[in-house]
Amino acid sequence: MAAAGAALLSPARSLAFWNVGVGDAIRDRQLVTLDGSSQLLLGQARATVFVLCRPEHDRSLQTLRELAQLEREFAGRPVRFVAVISDSYSPRAVRAMMREAGARMEVLIDQGDALAGELGVDTRPAVAIADESHRLAAYQHFLSVNMTSTLEAQIAEVLERRRGLAREDGPNEVDGPRAVLASTSGGPQ
Repeated sequence: MAAAGAALLSPARSLAFWNVGVGDAIRDRQLVTLDGSSQLLLGQARATVFVLCRPEHDRSLQTLRELAQLEREFAGRPVRFVAVISDSYSPRAVRAMMREAGARMEVLIDQGDALAGELGVDTRPAVAIADESHRLAAYQHFLSVNMTSTLEAQIAEVLERRRGLAREDGPNEVDGPRAVLASTSGGPQ
């Protein structure tokens, strides 16, 4: 009885991911693309934004439209956008949805919904943002208001966090060598 009470009082997990929380590692894996080749889900980008969605679903289409806008806004930055679709949908339906959304991101096929099952995804669309160490940095289920700005802030936070780490590790394109000299010599040079 005490365990049941504790479960009721503990913070609820997101409806999007039951098995993976923020900070948890996500196993990278090869998934088949829509054209039959294969790609890593996460790869080497500083931030990978992937959405599990489904064709012929209004909220999935809206989410893809908003991610397509973010694709354009983050063009040239180390952010990768990926759509993950169950193999239960036809390639024709998937292509139509991507075209209608104006999304140019890679489409990966989740064979037997293995990825969705491993993450514990029970609603679609569900958006995940993984950092370059393949840890879940943020997740977001569908929002009818402010989804673009919410995701934009989450992506920017992942990129900023990495820039902050780079400053601690040594010079980078933002700080330059002068900042490192100041931090190691006890004052400005």
